[in-house]
Amino acid sequence: WKGTDPPPALAEGSDPAVANSAIEKLFPQFGTSSPAALQQLLSQRPSEVRTVRCNRYHSSAGGALLLGDAAHSTGGALGQGANSALQDVVQLARCLEKCTLERSGEAEVDMPAVLKEFSSTQVAEGLALFQLLQLPPKGPSGLFYQFVQLLLGALINIPGVGRFFPKPTQIMLSQSLTSFSEIVHKNQFWINMATKNIRVIHYEPEQ
Repeated sequence: WKGTDPPPALAEGSDPAVANSAIEKLFPQFGTSSPAALQQLLSQRPSEVRTVRCNRYHSSAGGALLLGDAAHSTGGALGQGANSALQDVVQLARCLEKCTLERSGEAEVDMPAVLKEFSSTQVAEGLALFQLLQLPPKGPSGLFYQFVQLLLGALINIPGVGRFFPKPTQIMLSQSLTSFSEIVHKNQFWINMATKNIRVIHYEPEQ
C-alpha cells in the first residue's frame, strides 16, 4: 500500500479472517494464508530507512578508521559498494605513503596525520556517493532524467560527434575513473532536484 496507512482489513488488530478475505480478493494467486502467516502480517508495521552520514571517518583519538560500507553505505542501487570500498583502500595507501617519514634509516608513519588526511578527502567522496544514490529524481522530472540519459547514451556512440556530449551518469560510474565528486558536479542540476526534499537530522556527538 502507499504511505504509512495500510488498508483497514490489514491494519493492526484486524480480524485474521477479514484479512484473509481481503488477501484472497486483492491477491488471488496467493490462495489461503495460514493463521501464523496472517498473524505475522497483521503485527508488522511500515518501516523507515535512514542513512547515517559521518563528518569524519576516523576517531579523534586516532585509534580507528571507517571505510567501505561502514563509512558510506550505498544501498546497492548504483552497484558501487565494492568500488567505493576499493577506492577507500587506494586512498588510504596514498595517505600512508604521504605521511611516512624516514628517521634514523627506518620508516615511521604519522598515523594521526594519515587518518586526518584520509577523512579530509574521503568524506567528500562519501557525500557525493550518497547524492548520486538519490538519482533519478522522483516524479515527472525523473522520467525526463532517464530520457536524457538514454539520449546521451545514443549520442556518445555516434562517430565524430559523441566526444562533444557528456557520458551518462551510470557509464561514468561504471566505466571510468572519474571521482564521485566530479560526477556530482557534472550532474548538479539533477542532484539538486533529487535531494531537495530530503530531510536531514543532525546528531551532536556525546562529549
